[in-house]
Amino acid sequence: MTRVESNPRGKVRNGRTATIRLDAEFQELVAPLSAGEGEQKLAEFRLHGCQERLVVWPFEKKQVLLVGYEVFPILKEHRIPFRVVFKRLTNREEARMYFVKEMLGRLGPTSLHASYLRGVWYEEEKEQHGGDRSGATPRLGALRSGAALAERYAVSLATIRRDGELRRAVDELAAEVGAEAKAMILGRGSKLKRAGVLALAKMPAERQKEVIDTWRFQGQLPRGWRYGGPPPTMTVPREPSALVAKLAVRLTPGELATVADLLAKVIAAGELAGKQQALAEVQSWEA
Repeated sequence: MTRVESNPRGKVRNGRTATIRLDAEFQELVAPLSAGEGEQKLAEFRLHGCQERLVVWPFEKKQVLLVGYEVFPILKEHRIPFRVVFKRLTNREEARMYFVKEMLGRLGPTSLHASYLRGVWYEEEKEQHGGDRSGATPRLGALRSGAALAERYAVSLATIRRDGELRRAVDELAAEVGAEAKAMILGRGSKLKRAGVLALAKMPAERQKEVIDTWRFQGQLPRGWRYGGPPPTMTVPREPSALVAKLAVRLTPGELATVADLLAKVIAAGELAGKQQALAEVQSWEA
């Protein structure tokens, strides 16, 4: 069940999807349920009803959703009754931090998503304490906040600082390539780890777009994306079946056909004139 804090008045009310507004920033930080997870959740709701209480923030005559983004589409589409808790908050920054804390309470501590959210929290605390946003010279208040955050989530202060670096890298990529990139990087089954995100953030904007577009349309990162293309060399085993398996993984079908053709020529040349001449002929074919 989703963990929530009750509002000061302790009121829980019947929810209405028509009155709830989704916040674009919050929504892109929540990984949607997979098809299988969605079907399982729907079956659970039909059997037991929605036991989870959604949390909303009453703001400017709207009810902004804070907790429940994963299940809200199911509740709305299938008209499943649900309950909401009203959370009274003074401003958007307070609402944002409430959302971050709630999300962190439900994520594994080692996930990239959790690292990003800890980075959000750390950067917000740094700004409030006047720390340098570049992370180079945080002030004493920011250091204390970082240490408290590290203790809370059982990680080192260095990890929290790296989380801040990750947060900046992800936001820079989203600004250059589009908000969908953030969802792809932080979502379930992401193809990138922390080092990959940082490396991609340092690339030119055009290259960033190429990498993200390939990932989006092909479902995988382009080979050798860190090098600007496939790496020029690779280490291969001597055992024939292992060699073939390695080539099958690393090469495209077209490249495999070329290798097969060249090997046939090497074998034919080797039978006539020996390995040295065969090698010379291969080099002449590639020239």
